[in-house]
Amino acid sequence: KFLDMSATDDGRPVAKRVILIRHGHSIYNAWRQKSINRCTCFCDTYEGGCDAPLSGKGQQQVQQLRDAGFMSDLRREVQLVVTSPLVRAIETARGAFTDVSVSDAHGDGHASAYRPFVALPSVAERLDTACDIGTPKSMLEQTYKDIDFSLVDEYWWYGGRENSADDGLHHEREPWAACHMRVDQTFQWLAARPETCIAVVGHSSFFQAMTGSCMKMPNCGIMEISVGNGDA
Repeated sequence: KFLDMSATDDGRPVAKRVILIRHGHSIYNAWRQKSINRCTCFCDTYEGGCDAPLSGKGQQQVQQLRDAGFMSDLRREVQLVVTSPLVRAIETARGAFTDVSVSDAHGDGHASAYRPFVALPSVAERLDTACDIGTPKSMLEQTYKDIDFSLVDEYWWYGGRENSADDGLHHEREPWAACHMRVDQTFQWLAARPETCIAVVGHSSFFQAMTGSCMKMPNCGIMEISVGNGDA
């Protein structure tokens, strides 16, 4: 699925590097861990609202990712940064690939990006809990002025505006079939891009569906795959 071995005129495979990066620890992740520690994960209800941002721990993880030795090479090689429109992914992408400070990655300033940043709804997390319900495009554009939201609809998440209760507690979960359809759309979009090295900042369940892995990526974990023109 991930590597198109069709050859170019000089016999080399046609493929591009795609770097998958999971977002940092979010306030939902923090709530989830506490509920597991209390053995109440099956009866507690998450009440942290929609579109969970990074937690303090998550900001530290993004800073560690940014400071990692291999990231200096990766920042030179990556030609395009694609991010889920969910805030925790945007904050991770901005913290890892721009000169904005990690603690200000949620801010409203214009970061100095060394390559284009594009928000792509098809790489959002499978909508399961309230934290996976997104923020309207118009609000995201006001906050993150350095990101291209041209591919994002106003109410872009599964179910749209009707699936965005104010309390975040009553919502429709996204069927796995719909998530896998987004995976196919993502591969087609990536294969059609002209760049040869693309970073995608997203989410654990979506990346599992994308890679077929049974392992959940850790927060700020990285996996590299190859996508060829044959996937388009």
